[in-house]
Amino acid sequence: MTHHEHSPFSAFGKERCRITLVGAHIADLLAGPGGLIEQTELVGHYPDYDTWADGTRDEKVDLILIECPTLFEETIHSLNASVAVAHGARVIIVYNFAQTRALELAGKLAKTMTTMRAPVTAEELKSACEADLALAMIRTHSSEQPIKQDSNDTGMPVEQSEQIPPRQFTDIQLSRISKISTAVQCECPHHLASILAELNAFERYSRECENKHPGDATMHAFLHRRTAQARAMMEDALSILAESEGLPIGDASE
Repeated sequence: MTHHEHSPFSAFGKERCRITLVGAHIADLLAGPGGLIEQTELVGHYPDYDTWADGTRDEKVDLILIECPTLFEETIHSLNASVAVAHGARVIIVYNFAQTRALELAGKLAKTMTTMRAPVTAEELKSACEADLALAMIRTHSSEQPIKQDSNDTGMPVEQSEQIPPRQFTDIQLSRISKISTAVQCECPHHLASILAELNAFERYSRECENKHPGDATMHAFLHRRTAQARAMMEDALSILAESEGLPIGDASE
């Protein structure tokens, strides 16, 4: 099991993603040689949430990382509205203390929001950022790019010729990861395993729909390949996190 050395966003024609940082500690964690800041375009850095929320944010970003010492329901609502205004595709919130109802609300907004309980290490935060940036790229690319047609006008998308990346994790391994106790308080391994299980299921579903409904073959072929690309990116993120945490994933047959 190895992760790719190239940028996980190259499949979408974008090597450097745009991020905004809110909070001093987050910037320190992502700085330094090989850090995420070196691999991305830093659009803005704000000392705290209030300064960021009060500012003018006209530029579109792919990911916003925010430090919030305390997290309440109203904080989540405010953050969600502010991220929309800031044109952010996704937001990661690192908090110290939170109401249960606030975390439940954040869970309902999981399509755009990830929460992590402090303290977090640089590796944990970087892995979460890579996973969220991959999701951001999938989301923005799919909404902005139409399905392109081949020059022979067959009606099949250009992606038809692309290879479907092989799976890195079996169902057995994902099930094992979902039950492993880790030192990562945000339970990123469990969440990534759950996301991958869903992506694997939808990848199979779209492939079977492609075969069963010829009239919709073009769209289902597109969905199949996009889901496979998303799955490969998330597998890279889980692979990096597993190596960092020393998770005992084991062989597929164990």
